Amino acid sequence: DLSVLLPPRMTRPVEYRLVGGGGCFTWSLDHHDIISVKPEYNDSSRCSTSARLASIAPYSGRKETSVYATDIISGITIHCKVFVDKISRIRIFHHSVKIDLDEIATLRVHAFDDEENVFSTLVGLQFMWQLTPTTLDNSNHHLAHIPLKETHLSDCSGFCVEMNARFELEDRDLGSDFFVVKGVGIGQEVVSAQLFEPQFEHVSDTITLTVAEAMSLEPPSPVLVTLGVSVNFKLKIFRQKIAQVVNLPSQYHLWHVKNSSVAQVDSSLGVVHTLSLGFTDVVVEDTRVSGHQQVSSLRVVIPRTLFLYLVPVMDDSGHFHGITSIPSSEVWYVFPGQKYMVLAKAFAEGFDAREIFITEENNLRLESSTVELWNLSQVPDNSLGSYEVQTSRLLFPISQGEGYLVAALTYQAEASGSAKVLKLLQKVNVCSKVKATWDEGTDNSNIIYLPWVPGVYQEVELMAVGGCGKTPEDYKLFSSDESVVSVSDSRTVRAKKPGQAVIKVVSTFDFLNFDEIIIEVSSPSALAILPIFPVEVAVGTQLHAAVAFKTSNGHPYSRCDYFSAFIRWSLLSENQTFEVVDASEALTVEALKHHSGSSAQYGNPCAWISLNASAAGRATIVATFSSESDSYFETFNEPIFLKATSKVSAYYPLLVLQAGNGNQFGGYWVDLSRLQSGIQNMGNNSPMELYLVPGSTMDVFLFGGPEQWDKVVDFVETVDVVGALENYIIGSTAVQKISSGLYRVSCQSKGIFKLLFSRGNMIGKDHPVPAVAKSELSIVCDLPSAVTLIANENENRLDILEAASKADRSPNRLQVSPVVISNGRSIRLAAAGVHQNGRFFANSSSLCLRWEVTECEGLAYLDQDEDAEMLEQSSWERFLVLQNSTGMCTARATVIGFSSRIASKTREEHMFLPSEHDNLTDAIQLQVNHTRFLLGLIISLILLTCLSTHFWFTQIVSSLRVTPAYVLLVSHREAQETLAVSGGTCFLDASTNDTHVVQIVQHPGKALCSQLILGARGLGSAVVTIQDIGLSPRVSTSSLVRVANVDWIQILSEEHISIMVQ
Repeated sequence: DLSVLLPPRMTRPVEYRLVGGGGCFTWSLDHHDIISVKPEYNDSSRCSTSARLASIAPYSGRKETSVYATDIISGITIHCKVFVDKISRIRIFHHSVKIDLDEIATLRVHAFDDEENVFSTLVGLQFMWQLTPTTLDNSNHHLAHIPLKETHLSDCSGFCVEMNARFELEDRDLGSDFFVVKGVGIGQEVVSAQLFEPQFEHVSDTITLTVAEAMSLEPPSPVLVTLGVSVNFKLKIFRQKIAQVVNLPSQYHLWHVKNSSVAQVDSSLGVVHTLSLGFTDVVVEDTRVSGHQQVSSLRVVIPRTLFLYLVPVMDDSGHFHGITSIPSSEVWYVFPGQKYMVLAKAFAEGFDAREIFITEENNLRLESSTVELWNLSQVPDNSLGSYEVQTSRLLFPISQGEGYLVAALTYQAEASGSAKVLKLLQKVNVCSKVKATWDEGTDNSNIIYLPWVPGVYQEVELMAVGGCGKTPEDYKLFSSDESVVSVSDSRTVRAKKPGQAVIKVVSTFDFLNFDEIIIEVSSPSALAILPIFPVEVAVGTQLHAAVAFKTSNGHPYSRCDYFSAFIRWSLLSENQTFEVVDASEALTVEALKHHSGSSAQYGNPCAWISLNASAAGRATIVATFSSESDSYFETFNEPIFLKATSKVSAYYPLLVLQAGNGNQFGGYWVDLSRLQSGIQNMGNNSPMELYLVPGSTMDVFLFGGPEQWDKVVDFVETVDVVGALENYIIGSTAVQKISSGLYRVSCQSKGIFKLLFSRGNMIGKDHPVPAVAKSELSIVCDLPSAVTLIANENENRLDILEAASKADRSPNRLQVSPVVISNGRSIRLAAAGVHQNGRFFANSSSLCLRWEVTECEGLAYLDQDEDAEMLEQSSWERFLVLQNSTGMCTARATVIGFSSRIASKTREEHMFLPSEHDNLTDAIQLQVNHTRFLLGLIISLILLTCLSTHFWFTQIVSSLRVTPAYVLLVSHREAQETLAVSGGTCFLDASTNDTHVVQIVQHPGKALCSQLILGARGLGSAVVTIQDIGLSPRVSTSSLVRVANVDWIQILSEEHISIMVQ
């Protein structure tokens, strides 16, 4: 229950606002002729929580009535008593009778009845206010009236009914129960208030207010000083709320001390000199106002302890602002980049909470000899007061290390005693700035992007360096929002829901030494193949592919490996170009980064796959990710389906193959049919060196390497000469590109050089890494040191040439063992150039041979039907016509010089004089028999040269052949093929280089040595090799077998088909 005291109705009704709470009220009262009740409603106009009471009857004695507030919900009624009585007296209330100059004071009138009860409100009553100086001869006022509208009272915060009533009275030059004054001059002023209502004019009150300047002393009280020092007190006054220092001496201010045995003071300057240990007060008095003074307590003490405080400076402006100081009792840790202030403080026994005021006589020293770790300098005068400048220094750390600060303070314990010194040694550790990282080997930014979907909570481990930390326990991690990102004691950050949080990594040694990492958690919006791996690799190697998520703004996620199990991979390929590597053999994320190099700009991989390139061709890698919606999370209400694809390719290693046949040109035979049919197992046939006689040429063919990716990505195919001086190269060789992949190498003069062939695709769309295959071919331009002659062979096979080259010879280069052949036919004679290291030339046609036959009358003769030009072009190959006679004859071939087709410059550079002992020649002896008998034919070839002479004796037999040379089998367990063998002996051995592709079902035997049977076993290609072990040296031949699936079939028939119907 409440009670309210109201005055009777006067000129204006006096209202009182009765406020209820916790319900909606209906209002009622006992006497409607004494007071009125006006309910107030809220915005809904259905609920009243307050009402305004007003006395409506003139005074006719003390009246009493009641007001009731009933809650319409609970029915509870609150009772309020209302009394109406006359005002007996008023009083002006203020917090203090002394106000500062320029200070504003609010005076309030309180009214009392005869029983000294205070009226609840005086709002609406009229008052007359008056200001009068206390000195009659002074017409200047010390106070000035301030209208209520110009004061802070005008901000009534929505409850303006009462203040509006006061404003209206002042607008009519009347006063209310509030009166605001401002001190405008130093002195005293009388303030009077009179109730300006009929029959109450006698009710009034008067107070006297003193206006004085606010004074402050520095240093602030109490002041602790040592013995024998001087303290210069500074007097400040406040005008317009701004502190001003009074210049001393001042005519209005006098100084004195209460105990002159402890200290003395200059009465005009305020300089205090301490005389003995003890206590006194220093007093400064304003002579303009009686009793207005400021007092400071002064204690003369003996210092017992000296401390240093480290204060980090947080403001770079002209005034330094620090935070909590670190005392010298603790270890100091600082770091470069942060500015610090070092404060010195001395304390006396019994005054631990109050520091001693240090003066110039105390001779405070703050020093350091460790200049390489920090800079210690004076505090600028404009940054702090003169006292702080004297007792502090600025510390700027420079480099890591440990050092010491030294502080010293001088004081006296007795008036006539000698000076004593307090010293302090403070250790300071300079640490590096704390740096938080999460991925070693990459440039870490201050933002980490983490993906999130319901049920998958990505984590990332934060690491920290700096801050003098040596173990993980030396750092503390804090999250600004644990509901978005949580942090464990093991420094693992976990994404819990979409949002943003800041992770603060703080050194446990220095809470100011920290680093902040912003964590942004969101649902992935895109899935992309990382452009960090080649999309083309050679067959037999591995191809790697990785995918990463992206945010809706296109940022790659910093870590997303927890999503690896939810990303599905598929491979689209027509010819099984790639095979997926088993998970146990797949790369780890660290190995993946090592293979890819720096990938910071693309983000870390979420998932990856490794493929083995098993055959040449193209394929498409597809990665997909899906996640269903979850109604529990408002930010995740739509399913996610993301897809990324990448085209990949595998190519055979780049090989340089000889594309020209040296059969007719003094070289060796090359199976060009395999090149033209696209046979892929050509690695063993790729020459590492190519030997050419100056003036000759040879075509080479590029096989393998990347094919052109598309029309957008640049495709390159180049050849460069490496390993020699440029002018030497230009004079030695010329390389001409005939067509794509086909080059003609010309040998101009003697020399050795290398050709580097390159073929591949550069960087372009969907081709992020260049894929360029390279292959080297050495070109040896030189003259042969010998020639080798073979007979009765269709091709200059290397194995036949090597066997003939190793045969025994007589001193005149005649092969010792004759070749036995049958008569009545023509046989092929051919020669090839041999380098001094035993290797055969690919082309020797720039040299001409002279062919001779001896002791062959009636047995054989050289075919002379061809014209001279043709004979010169193919002078390294001739045909010997055998007649029907039998016997022995010898044929010889001798080099006689360069062909007339060769440039004269080349001929002049390699001119030589033939002689009997300086020849390039070879001869062979043939034994010719009838067809039914085997006759011996010795063919002798004599090659004249000025370089050297070498003779070789060869036994020539019919060559070993296999038919067909290329077999295509269907992939079926019963598929077989029969190979026919001709030539050689019946001592044959057959083998295959890949039993998983083809198997020899029936080997050639003694009874039936002319054939063998092959059976298919698996897809692929294999080489079947047949060796004649009955010859010395052994000779061999081979057939290429390919097993494949059937792609399509075709019905072959005659033009007309007849069908018989029964």
